[in-house]
Amino acid sequence: MKLKLLSAVGVLSTIAHWITIPVIAETSVIPIVKVQDLPRAATTVEKWLAQESVTSSVVEVTGIQLNPTTDGLQIVLQAVDQLGQAIVTSEGNTWVATIPNAQLLLPNGQPFQSDTPAPNIATVSVTQIKNQIQVRVTGSNGLPEVSIVPNQTGFLVDVTPFESEEEIVVTAQKRPELSQNVPISLTVIPRQTLEDAQIDSFQKIANNTPNFSFFPTNAGGSDFSY
Repeated sequence: MKLKLLSAVGVLSTIAHWITIPVIAETSVIPIVKVQDLPRAATTVEKWLAQESVTSSVVEVTGIQLNPTTDGLQIVLQAVDQLGQAIVTSEGNTWVATIPNAQLLLPNGQPFQSDTPAPNIATVSVTQIKNQIQVRVTGSNGLPEVSIVPNQTGFLVDVTPFESEEEIVVTAQKRPELSQNVPISLTVIPRQTLEDAQIDSFQKIANNTPNFSFFPTNAGGSDFSY
C-alpha cells in the first residue's frame, strides 16, 4: 500500500513538472530625459520673440493713421487680426515698440515715416524687421509718454509729447538770471498761465500776485504797493 502511494505521488510530481508554464514578468521602460535635452527658456527679448514666431501665426498690418489729439497724437495700426503683445523699450528720446509675428503690408509697399506729425514729436516710423514690426516715436525735447490700447484689429498708440519746464529769466538783481537761481522771494507767472487766464494788464497781474496791488490814478498815472 505504501509503495503504491509513493508511486502515485511520484507520477503526480512528474505531471506537475511537465505542465508548469513559465511566467515572465512584464516590465515597462520609462525614458529618462536629461536636463541638457530640455528646451531652454528665453533669456533675452530677441530670443523670446524668436520663440513666439515659431508658435504664432503672422498678422498683417495693412494701414497706419496719425490722428492729432488734444494731448498730442494717436497712432492707429490697422491689422487683419489681433496683434501680439508688444515689447516696449526706449533709446534716448525715442520710444520703441516691437510687435512679434507681424508683417507690414501697406498699399505702397514701403515702410511708414512721418516727420513732425505733432508739436514736440520729431518723427513717427513703422518698419519691418524680419518677422517683427517696429514702431518708433521720437520726441523733440525728451522721451514722449506713450500707451498702447490693443483691439481686435490692431493697436491704438496714444502719444503725449515731453514738455520741458519753461525757463524764466528775470532781472531782479539788475542782471539776467534764471528765476530759480535768484536768492530772493519771487512770484513767477509762466507764459501758459498768462495765456490761459488772459492776463494782459497790470491790474490782472496784481490780481494774480500775492501782496501786490495796483491803483490807477485820475491823472493817468499808477500807484503800486507791495
